[in-house]
Amino acid sequence: MNFALIENNIVTNIIIADNVGSISVAGEWVECPDDLVMGDNYMNYLRGKAYIAESDPIYFKWKRNEATEQEWLDKVAEIKTRYPE
Repeated sequence: MNFALIENNIVTNIIIADNVGSISVAGEWVECPDDLVMGDNYMNYLRGKAYIAESDPIYFKWKRNEATEQEWLDKVAEIKTRYPE
């Protein structure tokens, strides 16, 4: 299990911990995946993951005429609202 310290929306430290029951340190530490690295902008990281998981499938459906362009644009706007720059 990894934990990242987020300061001013930037990943400033990462702890890689195995078999940790709890962690007690100062700051805003969040559980994080393996592909998050120090220096990443956390909101950009989350937004990118959301685009891949949520809006990209709608985009490709739109390209196959299985969804509308507006559905895709609405999802992109929703993600931008959830994870602002």
